[in-house]
Amino acid sequence: MKPAVLVAALLATGLLTVNQLHWRGGDLRRLHASRRYWEDLTIATTGFYDAGGPRFSIQSLDGNQLRHALRRYVLRTTSGMPAWPFWRTIPVKPFRRAPRIEPRDTDDTGRSLLLGIGFRLLGGVAPRLQLWLGPLLAIPLLLWLTWELADAGRRVAMFAAPLLYAGSPYLVACASLPYSALGFYLLAILALEAFAVHALLNPSPSVAGLALRTAVAGCVLAACIRCRSSALFLLPGYLLALAGGLGRRVPGTTARLLIGPALAGLLLAPVLATRAKQHHEVWLGLWEGLGDFDHSKGHAWNDALAKQFLRDHGVEAPPGDAIWFRDNEAFFRRQVLSDVGGDPLWYLAILFKRAVAALTQARLWTPYLTAPAASEEVIRTYYSMAPDAERLGVGRWLLRVPMPLLIAASVAAAWRPRGRPRFAPEAGVLLCGLTATLSLPVAFTTASGLETQGVALVYLLGLALAAERCFASRPSVSR
Repeated sequence: MKPAVLVAALLATGLLTVNQLHWRGGDLRRLHASRRYWEDLTIATTGFYDAGGPRFSIQSLDGNQLRHALRRYVLRTTSGMPAWPFWRTIPVKPFRRAPRIEPRDTDDTGRSLLLGIGFRLLGGVAPRLQLWLGPLLAIPLLLWLTWELADAGRRVAMFAAPLLYAGSPYLVACASLPYSALGFYLLAILALEAFAVHALLNPSPSVAGLALRTAVAGCVLAACIRCRSSALFLLPGYLLALAGGLGRRVPGTTARLLIGPALAGLLLAPVLATRAKQHHEVWLGLWEGLGDFDHSKGHAWNDALAKQFLRDHGVEAPPGDAIWFRDNEAFFRRQVLSDVGGDPLWYLAILFKRAVAALTQARLWTPYLTAPAASEEVIRTYYSMAPDAERLGVGRWLLRVPMPLLIAASVAAAWRPRGRPRFAPEAGVLLCGLTATLSLPVAFTTASGLETQGVALVYLLGLALAAERCFASRPSVSR
């Protein structure tokens, strides 16, 4: 391994660890309200001790009681233990003969599967491991990105990019978010950027090298999709990077038509092979998402208003605080298609506003393009789950880097160098990132603010590439 790459990777790993300890050190007492955290832990624990007995859904009475019992037991057992050793296991004898608990039909299963693998590697149940899954997987991805930037001759960016990511509390906090496995969506963005750097910036490309990276990228994307299904929206960026790499490496249309499908198969095969039977409701989210910037047709990113909308149309709404609307998916599908088909200009205006809001990250620095009041409180809750993507620093010492500055740096990195007839290859890398990260907020919604801010990760790479260009353009000093 190149010494400079190792140094950059170690610095980034150290910074990532410090920020992880600050944001998610492992105080389990603060997680009592995080349903998904305790459900994933229950599923992984009962799977670890599975003796082939009966199986129950986590939504059943038995599954719910076992989840609460395990939570009380873990909190009592870990009381007084240091918060940071994620590898520490605890004895769970009372649950060794418990029935195996299966996940919900509407939740992603990847995080509980990875947690179960971790338990087997550690030889026991480590309740804090779940908080460290994302950061631990981020380390090899940052190493991959560092290696590709070094291999592409970007000596400044190879230090800047991993340090910017490790110093982003938004990325670190989301990677270990107890509320959901959303961090795996961001990890898929890191993998895409490493893949795109190799495909578009490497000065000595080869088909074999591209094929190897394609296979690795496909495996990472498949794992991230299994953990967080919204990572599937990043696929267009991966395909664009693959197409760009193919164009640089394979001369001739005929050869590309032969090699291209094979490489696309390498990318897509892991995704198709690891598909889960669980999936989120779709049409409810699409219906609510149409209320991003317009409330005139009753749409709002608010489950309570969605329930009221059902009742107003004579449809039975889920009882209590339940948010699962799968039984009413056909109803919301008809409503979405009717509203969009009946007023396409209205829909196109929403798409345009979504694109502008996501590209500019306007919600972080201006009241422009905010959601209607009916959705505002819910959306504000999503944004409060992690620090803003504008923040960079170590622990509590954070610096706000204005989003317009990050955007300007990315534009500078993508600008065509003087004297070159074609666009800068850095523009292609950033275009792949933007194609990927804009897919979800534009096609679905900008309301789930944490994923919408994923665009900022592309701008952080743009800042690193702009720093590279700035230092590379300095005149050498003669001695």
